[in-house]
Amino acid sequence: MNISELQMHWLALAFIILTAIFLVLEVYDVLRRPKERWQWWNLVLVALLFFFNVTNGNFPDESSAVSLKLQYLLSDGSSYLVGAYFPFYFYKMYELDKLRFHAVYGAPVFVLLPFLVFEVVLYNINGQLTIDRQWGVMVPAVYGLVALMAIVKAIIDRFQETSERSPFIEALAVWLAVLFWEMLCAFPFFTLPQWLKLVVGNLGLSVVTIFLIVKHIRRSRREFELFTSPEAGSAPELAYLEHCVTFGLTKTETEVALLVRKGWTNRKIADHLFRTEGTIKNHLKNIFKKTEVATRSELIHLLEHGPLGSSTTET
Repeated sequence: MNISELQMHWLALAFIILTAIFLVLEVYDVLRRPKERWQWWNLVLVALLFFFNVTNGNFPDESSAVSLKLQYLLSDGSSYLVGAYFPFYFYKMYELDKLRFHAVYGAPVFVLLPFLVFEVVLYNINGQLTIDRQWGVMVPAVYGLVALMAIVKAIIDRFQETSERSPFIEALAVWLAVLFWEMLCAFPFFTLPQWLKLVVGNLGLSVVTIFLIVKHIRRSRREFELFTSPEAGSAPELAYLEHCVTFGLTKTETEVALLVRKGWTNRKIADHLFRTEGTIKNHLKNIFKKTEVATRSELIHLLEHGPLGSSTTET
């Protein structure tokens, strides 16, 4: 059923509204923590999904002022962009170093290049959309299966070493979403309604986006509890936070420093912050570098007393 005034299926409008809400929340998180790179990876993923829904929800539309060729290029191109982004997302988001080739070289060559050759160049020359689509999707379809195997192997290898449950489950959920995305490769060979393409494309990614929203809510609640705890307003705690700012610690680094003060292990901090243990180690490494200390006890002492208090104690 189409919405008459908008000339789009009601499911398309629903997906556009949902992803728009998700996009606003991701922008909010990035503005709050612009130095946290992993927030940017989530933002790009949701932005690409929003672009996919807008283009595939509105196009093709013969009444539009946009030419049909450009409409097809935009709607199909959005699918290829999301598919090409997945290896990079896994590589950066979950620190899967084994995916570097797929993220940097594989996806651009085996996903984006076929689209450019067949749907951008050849389609503009011969105007045979159906045939060009079918030829253009073959290489990305085969490569997608190869990339899926590489991604799941990298996930298992990465988290077997650390036995981190939460990031492992999250990474597998995103991987399952990519499985649904791989199904889109079959669409050029069949005459199927556009709304079905939107459902298949969003089915897995909507689950991923819900994961992100739940993480956003939990993180906001955790921050509220952390900074409104009974000791949060005490003079020592306020001094500790002030010294974190003095040394240029980011919001996440400040959270890590506060939990270090409570005596938490890297594993416990990682579970609490919904990050990998390796990420927490990197945060601590950056904190030690900024504060010029070598141990946790030195860090706690420095942030409790400040640079002057630390130097006074040493002398």
